[in-house]
Amino acid sequence: MNPLNYINNFIVYYSVISPEVVNFISAYDLAIIHPLGASDYILSKLKSSNTLLYAYVSAVEIEKYDEFKNSLMTEDAYLYDNGAKFFKPEFSCYGGDILSKSYQNILLRIIKERIIDKGYTGVFFDTLDDIETLHDDHSVKAQTQGYIKFFKKLKKKYPNLSIIQNRGFSLFEQGSYLYIDGLLFEDLNCVESQTKEYYHNLVTKLSLVAEKSNCQIMAISHNNRKENHELCKDLNWLYYYSSNDNNYMKFETGIDNISNRL
Repeated sequence: MNPLNYINNFIVYYSVISPEVVNFISAYDLAIIHPLGASDYILSKLKSSNTLLYAYVSAVEIEKYDEFKNSLMTEDAYLYDNGAKFFKPEFSCYGGDILSKSYQNILLRIIKERIIDKGYTGVFFDTLDDIETLHDDHSVKAQTQGYIKFFKKLKKKYPNLSIIQNRGFSLFEQGSYLYIDGLLFEDLNCVESQTKEYYHNLVTKLSLVAEKSNCQIMAISHNNRKENHELCKDLNWLYYYSSNDNNYMKFETGIDNISNRL
C-alpha cells in the first residue's frame, strides 16, 4: 500500500523547527523536513498529528555542513569523475560512490540513526540527478544500477520504510520505481511542458511509469504558481510552490490542494 495515495498536499521545510510552527507544518498531509532541524520534542509533537513525515537525506552529495557524515567518509567512499573526485563547486561538496560498500554503509547508518530510530514515515532522497552529470556514460550507467540495487537492499532491510526520490528521472524510469512510493519533480516548468516536445514527452513518460507502478508524482515550482498548479491538477500530481528566494527555509502562504483525487 502506498501511503502517498491518500494525501492531498505537502510541504518542504528545511529550517530548524520551533514549537511555534509545528501547527503550520501539521496542517499539511505530508512534510519533508531536515532531520537535523527537528529535536526529539518537536518530532514527538509532529508525530502526534496525522502528517506523514519524511526526512531529508542527500544520496550523492556530502554536504559541507553535515559534520557527522563527513567524519564517516573514507577515501574509498568518494565518487570519482574523469579520474578526479566528483565536486560541486556551487556547494563546495564532494560526492559519494554508491558502488562502494563503505558509502552504502554510511547511508545505511544515517538512515537508521536519523530516520528509522526516530520513527519517521520515510526517507526523502535528494541530489540523485547528480549522477546524470558524470562525464563517462559507463559511470552514469554503473551509478544508476548501483542506486537501484541500493534501494532494493534498503527495502529488504526496512520493508515498511517509504521512499520519495527527488528528480533522477532516468534512474526512476530504469528501475527505482519498483522500490519508491513517490517521485518529486522539483523545478516543474509548465511553459516548457507546453512549448518543448522533449519536456512534454518526459512528463508523459513519467506519468505512465508512475501509473504502472502505483507511484505518486509530486511537483514543486518556483514560478508561474497558478499555471503549474493547473498542470498538476490535469496530471493528478501533488503540487507545492516555493518562491525562488525561499529555498525551503520559509513558509509560503496557503495550501495548494489538489482536488478531485483519483
